[in-house]
Amino acid sequence: MRVLSTVRLQSAATFPHMTAAAIAFHPDGHRWVSLSSGTVYLWDGTNQRYKVPLKHRTQDIGFSPDGNTILAGAAKIDTETGSLNEPLLFDQLVGGIPSQFNARAESFSVTLAAASPAGDQTIVYAQYSPSTLSGSVDVYKGPTQRLLVLDSRTLEVAAILRDDRSYKQIHAVAMSNQHIAAGEIVYDRHSYQEIAALDEFSGSVCELCFSDDGSLLASAGFDGRVVIRETQSWASVLTLPPASQRANALALHPQHPLLALGRADGQVEFVSLTGERLFADSFDSGVEALAFSPGGEQFAAAVGLPNPAIHLFRLDIK
Repeated sequence: MRVLSTVRLQSAATFPHMTAAAIAFHPDGHRWVSLSSGTVYLWDGTNQRYKVPLKHRTQDIGFSPDGNTILAGAAKIDTETGSLNEPLLFDQLVGGIPSQFNARAESFSVTLAAASPAGDQTIVYAQYSPSTLSGSVDVYKGPTQRLLVLDSRTLEVAAILRDDRSYKQIHAVAMSNQHIAAGEIVYDRHSYQEIAALDEFSGSVCELCFSDDGSLLASAGFDGRVVIRETQSWASVLTLPPASQRANALALHPQHPLLALGRADGQVEFVSLTGERLFADSFDSGVEALAFSPGGEQFAAAVGLPNPAIHLFRLDIK
């Protein structure tokens, strides 16, 4: 593993009054996309090209390997034209639930979704919500949360990973070419079997991030702890102890053994996988999203209220 000594950031652009739950760079390293309040924004450098509102909620955004398609959960957007293809998923959300449970698709809402790197599969986490209409009686006795794997081409359900009435919610999902991470559980993408448990946290996992090659999985908990595991043996590569502020955003550098993390108090840290803290700075608002460009020479950070903004930086790593 290469030993890093310094990380320097140089401001390239700032977009005030903008924030993002997720950011991703196009393979060309110039264009990039942000996701905010259910709307996808495509940027060409510092110029906003278009914005596209989504129907289903997602906290994941990315590009297909060729860059021609924006992947936003189950939705696909043509990068050049901005045309949206987003299935409604009504049948998928209630498929397989016995008819006597009287499950209705409109009673389920997609709260998390993430596409695989190639865009061939989507992981969807949906939760049941009883009617809020006055006088309504909730007689539904079926599963209150469902974790589904969808074939992105046919929209068929490839696997149901979770289908229960548990009150323990999933707060983060992520996919690599080989694995699915959902909350504290990691599944094999081919067998759909549970293969690892992220059990280092005293509470729930709040953030998940695979490296570009899928060899590493970074996870953060509500207890402020951050853990990186390699995905062959699932051994821990790096563990950062609990902090007073949780990590809202994680990003693994595509070329260097380096983790960027952003905390709820606005702190941004760059930590080598050998544990050295190479850079730290602070925004005046909590960090919501982080991303590296494919070549790793650019870095983006989105911060929320009270002073929302998206910041672009040039990186110098030695």
